[in-house]
Amino acid sequence: VADVHQRVLRLGPPTTFNFIYEMQQYASSLAFNQTKEPNLREGVQALLKDFKMRYGDLMNDHVMLTAIPDALKDDHTNSARGYSFLSEEPFYEKRHSIFFFLVESFGLARVDNAGRISWNIPAIKTLLRRTLRIWEPLYHLLYITTHISSRGTQFIDHQVCNADRHRNIFVAGKEMFILTTYSKKTGITDRDSCTPGFVPKDVAFWLIELLGGGFRTAEAILAGIAYGKEAEHLYRTYLCVGEGERITAPKFSDNLQRWNHEYFSCRWGLRDFRQGAITIGREFIAPDHSYDQADGILAESADHSTDVDHGHYAVVQGGVPRLSNNALCKHRWLGEQWHSVLGLGPFPPPE
Repeated sequence: VADVHQRVLRLGPPTTFNFIYEMQQYASSLAFNQTKEPNLREGVQALLKDFKMRYGDLMNDHVMLTAIPDALKDDHTNSARGYSFLSEEPFYEKRHSIFFFLVESFGLARVDNAGRISWNIPAIKTLLRRTLRIWEPLYHLLYITTHISSRGTQFIDHQVCNADRHRNIFVAGKEMFILTTYSKKTGITDRDSCTPGFVPKDVAFWLIELLGGGFRTAEAILAGIAYGKEAEHLYRTYLCVGEGERITAPKFSDNLQRWNHEYFSCRWGLRDFRQGAITIGREFIAPDHSYDQADGILAESADHSTDVDHGHYAVVQGGVPRLSNNALCKHRWLGEQWHSVLGLGPFPPPE
């Protein structure tokens, strides 16, 4: 064996093995050093296009909203179980419209001569699989566009309405933001992070359409029929659900890797995507220190740290606890910059 290695396999001699090996090394070097044309913005637009196509196919282009309603009502301090902006008008009155539409369009139930309802359970489960396919591009868009570096475990815990913990999705005027609350630091600091991530207007419209237009309510009722009351509760409470149960962190991570490969031609999972998003943000978003300076000056004038100042002073009645006006302005600015990087405005994307 040693003799064969010396004559044929060792590097240097002009043998067939070395020719092939060196050619492979050269080809690999070219491939790894070749600059790839970025397709992040094209991928984001493809996600929006696929979502609209899937939703339109299921609903036969039956859309509940034509625009985000003016001055949406949302009591940010209401901690009652089950409350969200969906409990307010104009959404509450029409919350069952899509449910009746789906039952009739897909033959999900029939009434016998005695007036008893018979549900078509296989058809309901098939429909819920289709509704999950509609949500998937929106989950991907929300994960990418709201917080630049969101943890997957935090994202799948986002709540649509109040339950054991406060909800995460809020509206204010015609804006929507998702508030990170419970995190791995909560147990250490005994406080939630309360970091707002503003949703781009194009994405916010469709999220309000699905939540406020009655689509999620219809899913919840049908999930309760097909999978039981616990499934209905999950659909009404959590954002990330599918086929009668919550989406788990490993499942979301696998899905994200598959979606990234499909839309962005890269197989980044959660960790790699977070690192990449932070790098993109640092490269293309110019720093603006005015908000942090204002926070620091206000805290210094009160002879307190910034955290103490946020937690105990000038807490606005009607606002989310620990969420100051300055913090909202700061993260709105960051959101607009990030949305522009992604090609979702309001500014031209940087080159």
